[in-house]
Amino acid sequence: MADDTTRPPDATPRRQETSIRVATFVAWIAALVGLVDGIVLVLRRRETQCADGTYFPEGTTDFTCYVHPQLGLGVAVIVFSILLGILVSLASVSALTLVRGRKEAEAR
Repeated sequence: MADDTTRPPDATPRRQETSIRVATFVAWIAALVGLVDGIVLVLRRRETQCADGTYFPEGTTDFTCYVHPQLGLGVAVIVFSILLGILVSLASVSALTLVRGRKEAEAR
């Protein structure tokens, strides 16, 4: 009972909301870093020798062939980052709703 009189009203729900928002922001930053990393992996290419019988359209002046060695990994990282962002958003909305619901219930 003494604990209720020493702390200001609504201090804990505010702190919880702030913590949830900070954790959401950090997770969003992690998802964005993963997204950028995946895009870099997809766009990274390496020059290679063209296979015999490679078709080049008429008027081609550049007969260089490229491979994308990390394409599959890059796409996987992009998909994982997008799913992480969606999961973080849903979890954040759920946690904020729970905290606000408790705050309203305590106010009654």
